[in-house]
Amino acid sequence: MSICWKSLPAKTASPSSCSNENASGPESLLLGLPAEIREEVYKHLFHVEHNQPCNVDLVGLGNTGCWCADALSLTNRQLYDELRPRFYQGVRFVFNNPMWGERFFHRFRLMAEWVISLKVTYSNDVVQSHLLRDIFNYLSNSKLRNLELEVLSYDSEVWPDPHIRPRPLYLPSSAGTKEFAAIKYDLLWRPLRHSLNRLDSIMSLTVVGFPEGDTEEAIFNLSMGMQARAHQEGKGIKKTETTCLRSHGVAEWLYKIEILPEKKDGQPVL
Repeated sequence: MSICWKSLPAKTASPSSCSNENASGPESLLLGLPAEIREEVYKHLFHVEHNQPCNVDLVGLGNTGCWCADALSLTNRQLYDELRPRFYQGVRFVFNNPMWGERFFHRFRLMAEWVISLKVTYSNDVVQSHLLRDIFNYLSNSKLRNLELEVLSYDSEVWPDPHIRPRPLYLPSSAGTKEFAAIKYDLLWRPLRHSLNRLDSIMSLTVVGFPEGDTEEAIFNLSMGMQARAHQEGKGIKKTETTCLRSHGVAEWLYKIEILPEKKDGQPVL
């Protein structure tokens, strides 16, 4: 289905022609349609027909990403309010430094609740770990479903192979170790202070590298929370533990946990 937009005839400018009332009044053919029909139009504008999202990465702060209906959303306030959430839902936000992510969500905090997919690359130093907390504070009331965390490692000379370094607590293979058994009880009952643990809509979590400190504990608790939510909702869970080779030739742990959707007969999709 193709949609053709035609401009209305130009009119002589007057003080009243710039009012919000005229911008959203009968002269707007689109806003004259019922809300249900406008929703169908928006689906075509944002390429979500047949469940095919834009799949465009919005990298950094101020870089271009998805431009679906960008001009239309700037026509007036009502169209902006109706279209902008779809823009945020249709892109995957990628920040190669948590500083840019913190600045972005600080500036657009009112729209943070609509973010669906996010990737953040950070290092384990104190400053970037704190900025990571700030990002998830902005997203605490969001509908975030897909989260990717990539941890930069500067100790490749000391740990050339991830199999000879300590395993992150959240890896499935860590469950049988003495270290895990000793701290599991403490982690499960410790107060969840990290902002990462306030994300209760995550359906897919991917972690590359070795997060340290409270971030590692927060990922462990988030994984446990996802498993508990999947059990309550009668859905399946899928865990992946492997290693991946980064561009600089160093292998790192890759962990992914997903809540699987259901089929119509109630059985999880594998």
